[in-house]
Amino acid sequence: MNPWPAENAVADDLEPLVALESCCFSEPWGRESLAFPRHAALEESLVVRFPATREPIGFLRYRVAGDEAEVLRLAVHPGWRRRGVGTSLLAEGLRRIARGGGRRVFLETEASNAAARAFYRAFGFLEISRRRGYYRAGTEDAVVLSFHLQEGGTR
Repeated sequence: MNPWPAENAVADDLEPLVALESCCFSEPWGRESLAFPRHAALEESLVVRFPATREPIGFLRYRVAGDEAEVLRLAVHPGWRRRGVGTSLLAEGLRRIARGGGRRVFLETEASNAAARAFYRAFGFLEISRRRGYYRAGTEDAVVLSFHLQEGGTR
């Protein structure tokens, strides 16, 4: 049994996700960006909750358009990293993307974020390009990664 089941985020999760975003990213998204998707048919947010309090300790936001998808955000509270929370979120997101017809998934991360790059590489994501000066007012490159989903499954 998965100790970190990922489930759909709900409207009451907005404030905890804003707080989570702020402690996870140097350039956090604001409340408006984290508000529940304006295009609900295309975007979905998943959360993993701490069992005792039901407070979100990680979240994933993704978007599907036709047979392509983009992981927009994956965040795990620093105190809960390296315990399988991110793996649970990404695996469930990939399953849902595949069920929805997605076949190619894209995401980007900071070039200097070796932990994130290793995490995504372990899932099978491959680096396909770089966006020069994408983060931190032009001082940090983004690495663009891609993953091909199999029919009926994630790998």
